[in-house]
Amino acid sequence: MRRRRLNENAAGLEANKDNWENPIKLWGQVKDCYGHAVENALVNLLKPVPQDGSIEYIRVAHTTTDRFGVYEFELSPDNENTRLIVIASKAGSGNERTIEENSDLCNP
Repeated sequence: MRRRRLNENAAGLEANKDNWENPIKLWGQVKDCYGHAVENALVNLLKPVPQDGSIEYIRVAHTTTDRFGVYEFELSPDNENTRLIVIASKAGSGNERTIEENSDLCNP
């Protein structure tokens, strides 16, 4: 599994480089709608930033899942109480299809 450490970035989130002895580990597992682990899914860690009355999401870090669908980010415990969002995606294979808004994702 590939791991990334946070540095200063466009999202304005700074990692305290002196406090990496006890990082906060944010991890999870990506599964498809049948409950199967998704290998090599792209997982983005996003920070919501208020922008002119709306919210913009800026990518803070990204990684990919391992063969068990597991991902992990390491964060400095000194980050302010920042709310972060995790979004996972996987490039599709096979025929292109359209999924309707209220459809069952496993049976579009």
